[in-house]
Amino acid sequence: MEIPTTMQAALFTAPHTELQIVTVPVPEPNENQVLVKVAACGVCHGDSVVEDGYFPGSSYPRIPGHEIVGHIVKKGGKVPSNLSLNQLVGVGWHDKHCFNCTTCKKGEFNMCLAGGLSGTGITRDGGYAQYAVVNWEALVIVPEEWASQPAKAAPLLCAGLTVYNGLRKTDIVHGEIVVIQGVGGLGHLAVQYAARLGYYPIALTTSPSKHKGALELGAKEVLTITEDGAYVKRIQQLGGAKVIIATGPDAKGIADLIPALAPGGSLLLASVPSTPISVPAMSLVVGQSKIVGLSSGGPNDAEETLRVSHLVGVQPLIETFPLAKAAEAYKSMMENKVRFRAVILPNA
Repeated sequence: MEIPTTMQAALFTAPHTELQIVTVPVPEPNENQVLVKVAACGVCHGDSVVEDGYFPGSSYPRIPGHEIVGHIVKKGGKVPSNLSLNQLVGVGWHDKHCFNCTTCKKGEFNMCLAGGLSGTGITRDGGYAQYAVVNWEALVIVPEEWASQPAKAAPLLCAGLTVYNGLRKTDIVHGEIVVIQGVGGLGHLAVQYAARLGYYPIALTTSPSKHKGALELGAKEVLTITEDGAYVKRIQQLGGAKVIIATGPDAKGIADLIPALAPGGSLLLASVPSTPISVPAMSLVVGQSKIVGLSSGGPNDAEETLRVSHLVGVQPLIETFPLAKAAEAYKSMMENKVRFRAVILPNA
């Protein structure tokens, strides 16, 4: 395959600027990297840290995008032989790990800090471009079942991975209540995982127009978030939630949900509010409940997410955009107008 010398990309030139479409050189992989021709890249709320410029180690200009699916078109000399040209691979926000620290030895590569904070599309250029360079250890082997659907596989590498990984690492048993706060990019996948893996999903939304869709995705009940807290009382009447997945970055809304936890329940933070969460400590102490941060997952977790998603029939609902409309895709995501996940097709 002939690789061009230049490519189209959407990038932020500095914090608090708008995405611009520019022509830039196709990056050259080093001996431990591969060059991926991007077939699809999901648009995630996490990309906003590039626009806002508050992630440690950020530099500009920066091409965002950390839900990438594409084919290897060039590889460095030290890339393992099981990674071959034309192979379909993916990459999430996880960029690299050291293999030697305690967390790496446990296979928890996404928590490796030995090399410092690093993220695809954040401290390294990402997938809002026709090509992307990726460290080989960050690569996800995309199963054959997703080969014809790269645009649907892409959101599973962050949004799907985050909520699935969170669920599977709790001590919840089949039939117990899982509450999903928000029915958006992460929430619509969380509802599907909870339903298909044998739990009792309850979806929470501020928009009554989303009730029908949430039920179709598998929610057993859909409750509207109201100021009077009736939705919390309803969850308490059912015995409380063993797991609550908070997908919306609303500090007050998250704090309001803590009393809805069942004894021993877990509140999983799948998003990061811009303001601190006020924690009603007595609710946690009396119920021996906990708040857990979700940091997506590593390549091994992502491969499991793809396999399980296919087996149980979890499907992201997406809207696709050409690269030329990357700014529109990003704005629609930030304004919560996408139903439910925007995906850029850079080479379409």
